[in-house]
Amino acid sequence: MTSHLYPSDQPHLEPTPTADQTKLSMAVGGGTTAEAVAGLAAGTLAILGLAGVLPFYMTTIGVIAAGAALFIEGAAVAGAYAKLSYDTAVPETQQLEVGGGFGAQGIGGAAAIVLGILSLVGILPQILVPISVMVLGAALLLGGAARPELNFAQLGVRGATPHARYLAHQAIIGTSGVLSLVGIGALVLGILALVQGPTLELSMVAILAVGAAELLGGSAMLGRLVVARRH
Repeated sequence: MTSHLYPSDQPHLEPTPTADQTKLSMAVGGGTTAEAVAGLAAGTLAILGLAGVLPFYMTTIGVIAAGAALFIEGAAVAGAYAKLSYDTAVPETQQLEVGGGFGAQGIGGAAAIVLGILSLVGILPQILVPISVMVLGAALLLGGAARPELNFAQLGVRGATPHARYLAHQAIIGTSGVLSLVGIGALVLGILALVQGPTLELSMVAILAVGAAELLGGSAMLGRLVVARRH
């Protein structure tokens, strides 16, 4: 008898996604794509700032881009789960873990955008930039912890083989750990930048790390959707 490491990959019938599930899946896919793109932009701006190209503007605009990445994905996923809670039997604990985690991520992203704009126009940037970095770290930490609890099947994303779904889910779990670590690191760098004073180097390093983590996290989530849809 042959043993298998993963569940059978033989074709099997699954419920057809509803129109609402398809719309929610597309919304989540759009949110994760926007996160990856905005994360790439934030990381690029931080690199330019570290290279000496208009560091103040690169830092503040990088904060805005990183905040936008977290806000867009957080709003998309939290909104999808809020809709599912009315239409399907989503367990209350899962709704709180996923919706609450991504909702907090979205709020943190929005706060970082506001702080970045205030810094950009010259309102206490030496204080608001490090605080915005800490907000980004906290939002990334909360959102990263919620990712493994996201059930793609509830969005109607079921088309992939069990083997492919398993590998994609493991990638999301690994990404979640990376995001949590980067979030903690950004919190620490933000505190150090606040204590150190008006220099921007630590904040730029934190933005670079957050942007790279957003690119990784968005790509992993989008990959989970693509893996399912291609089958």
